[in-house]
Amino acid sequence: MSSLLKKFTSDNINENRIPRRDEELNNSQSPRDFVSSPPVISRPTETNRTNLCSDVEIKGTLSFKDYLRMDGKFEGEVLSAGTFLVGENGEVKAEIVVGNLIVEGKVYGNVVATDKIELRSTAQLFGDIKAARLIIAEGVVFVGKSDVNPSQKIEKFNAPPAEVVQISEASESTPVIRDNLY
Repeated sequence: MSSLLKKFTSDNINENRIPRRDEELNNSQSPRDFVSSPPVISRPTETNRTNLCSDVEIKGTLSFKDYLRMDGKFEGEVLSAGTFLVGENGEVKAEIVVGNLIVEGKVYGNVVATDKIELRSTAQLFGDIKAARLIIAEGVVFVGKSDVNPSQKIEKFNAPPAEVVQISEASESTPVIRDNLY
């Protein structure tokens, strides 16, 4: 058995060993023949995903391309065409303009999503929202106004000014303020 093992390993060692430099020079082979090419690394087809864990605290402007999950604290402004997920431990105090927003934690501030806002059961959102689609799970705390219109292109909040109008039934000395939001 040991002779068989010795034969097997000695054959493999001689076949797979790396030649020494002086052997390379004696043979007419170039050093490139002995160097293996680097492995080809294939890039995944899915989007880049960034996760910021619960011990992260950031102030400023966040911008990202594809996907960001925030489980820490953030204060400032979020701008992206991608998906922003506020995890259960996440707390965001910001004006948010994104493609999609998913909330499991707390958000304080106005949100504009060009596609969808999803408020999961542990979500707390304090601010106005504007989106093409809105999903609200049972148990969500939402304090604010919502503007959901799937057939209209969503843009940043641009509220027209309120105007004062006279209504013929009311006395002419009593002005009525009409809000043009609706």
